[in-house]
Amino acid sequence: MRKILTAVLAIVAAFALISCEGQDPTPAPGTMTISVDKTQIESDGIDMATFTIVDPQGNVITTEANKASVYFKDVKTGKRLPRYSTGFTSIADGEFEFVGIFNGEETSNSVKIKSVNRADYEVFHRNVAIFKLTGTWCQNCPRMTDALHSLDDDAADHSIVLACHSESKGHPFYVQYGTTDLASAVFLAMGETSAVYPTNCYDMASLNTSSSTITISDEIMTRRIDAPAAAGIAISSVALEGSSLKVKAKVKASAAGTYDAACAIVADGLKYEGGYCDNEENLYNSVVLAVNGDNFFSYRANSSFDLSKDQEIEKEFTFKFPEAPSETLLNKMRAVILVHRKNAAGNSEVNNCAECAYGKTLDYRYN
Repeated sequence: MRKILTAVLAIVAAFALISCEGQDPTPAPGTMTISVDKTQIESDGIDMATFTIVDPQGNVITTEANKASVYFKDVKTGKRLPRYSTGFTSIADGEFEFVGIFNGEETSNSVKIKSVNRADYEVFHRNVAIFKLTGTWCQNCPRMTDALHSLDDDAADHSIVLACHSESKGHPFYVQYGTTDLASAVFLAMGETSAVYPTNCYDMASLNTSSSTITISDEIMTRRIDAPAAAGIAISSVALEGSSLKVKAKVKASAAGTYDAACAIVADGLKYEGGYCDNEENLYNSVVLAVNGDNFFSYRANSSFDLSKDQEIEKEFTFKFPEAPSETLLNKMRAVILVHRKNAAGNSEVNNCAECAYGKTLDYRYN
């Protein structure tokens, strides 16, 4: 009798194992579940897959009243979508998987979404130009610098910081632009008469005083969605000729239009004693040392150029110094190329930018 019972139990166990291995992933009744209205979206940052969470009784949890308690988590990265999100958008091709969270409890199932066709919206890698408006005299400015240092890999890889200082003549970080210093010139170019430090200017399209890493990341993402790269940038040379620094670059359009290009020289690890800094060594990074021409912040008709789709143009920029920079300083320098383009409203914005260290080259980056 015991042998028969053992055999029966073995058969039942084997059947249960087979059933589990081939079971439908449909969640068990009595658990909170998530669904999505579409499983494929366009990689344009606009097309959205909307989530719905229901409780064991089938009541919808994703309501306006519950929005502060509902989150959606990327299964692969473990990161939550921004608070109050109702769905998922993307500007990168790929397959994504999400679970829902309500009051700290995860849904028993997940949903998968595929994002496609990014190349239809953007061919080249996009960098957002962040004009960091600060001063060595500003006690609060290190907060902004620290926030920029804390950006995640994706935001950092799609942005370039240009530290535009508000300093008096004679200060080593003072750069004159028009009749004023570089930072003040940004405020004026943006039509802002009241300067607040620190402030970030994103692509000469928006100003924001927030030193929250989350807010900065949101600003970068907004620019990437609103203004995809219409042109790519390659830098073929950053070299010293006598006492002049010469930068040679190429701009290639993925969309026909009128463009303008500008160049700046920035440097890392510059020491200035007595200022407010986010490190004990009093070292400042991404400091703009020189700009070329009067089109650093905006499109200029006298320096603009028309490009058809896939057309390329070469540009050269020369920075003359009273004497040749030392090798130590040269090795701290980078050239930053800015490409301006008018938006749909006719306003000039930075459409893309790229940077290259002294003595190096940079090829086009594609998505």
